[in-house]
Amino acid sequence: MTCGIYLLSFSNTDKVYIGQSLNIERRFNDHCYLLEKYIKDGDFIYSKSDDLLYYLTSNLNKRNINMALNFKNTKGKAQKNSHEAYTYKDGENVVRIIGGILPRYLYWVKGTNNKQIPVECLAFDREQEKFNNLEKDCVQEFYPELKCSWSYSCNCIATVDGQQKVVVLNLKKKLWEQICSAASDLGLDPTDYDDGFDIVFKRAKTGPLAYNVEYTLSQLKLKKRALTEAERALADAAMSIDEKLPRQTHDDIRALLERLKKGVEDEATEDTDVDKEAVNEL
Repeated sequence: MTCGIYLLSFSNTDKVYIGQSLNIERRFNDHCYLLEKYIKDGDFIYSKSDDLLYYLTSNLNKRNINMALNFKNTKGKAQKNSHEAYTYKDGENVVRIIGGILPRYLYWVKGTNNKQIPVECLAFDREQEKFNNLEKDCVQEFYPELKCSWSYSCNCIATVDGQQKVVVLNLKKKLWEQICSAASDLGLDPTDYDDGFDIVFKRAKTGPLAYNVEYTLSQLKLKKRALTEAERALADAAMSIDEKLPRQTHDDIRALLERLKKGVEDEATEDTDVDKEAVNEL
């Protein structure tokens, strides 16, 4: 096991990747696995046909490798990797979708205090948008009765507390189907800065239970509108939805599930109002 800093290069491009790891051999194998799956990076696609070259730039011991925090920078506990999500409200809602759409299927695992914790289904391939079972899905080893559910997300510009912000929009399946149908009829891409349109829809309660909710797209209000300069600046500066909601690894999921089975919950897990609503509507 080699600990240190490494560099990856490819024979058909001048792009390089520099990283550090406590176990470079394992990290290198991880990179090779991702290459086999045709991982896309910006406008460049790495494929298994590329000649991957590996260089060890610095061989260090665990004591020397810089993975520790400066005393002034440590927070003293696990930090929550959370991003503000759009909260659906009764009546009319208006949002503007920006960037890509993130396809996922999630399990909702009950943690301590009955909190619902989202766990990604690894059998579903985000890029191909289908179940291909290339990665082992271990959730049903721990919870055989659980089924994963549709859980697509994207970034959107919305007015929150009187201020325009970029927040995560956890899409509702039936609403998303209406948006896709309307976009096709209009011949427009709703995410386009110049030729896109605001998503205007109504949320209405249809019964006493939490999942008795209906979402109706206001098609007559879908008009082409270019983003303002302020909105463009917000969209350009926003972290991508892929960065906000990175794909969980098999090891991370297994470790989380083992903790939950023992009654020990990760300090960094949390559920938002939107997450709760998503669970109720399954």
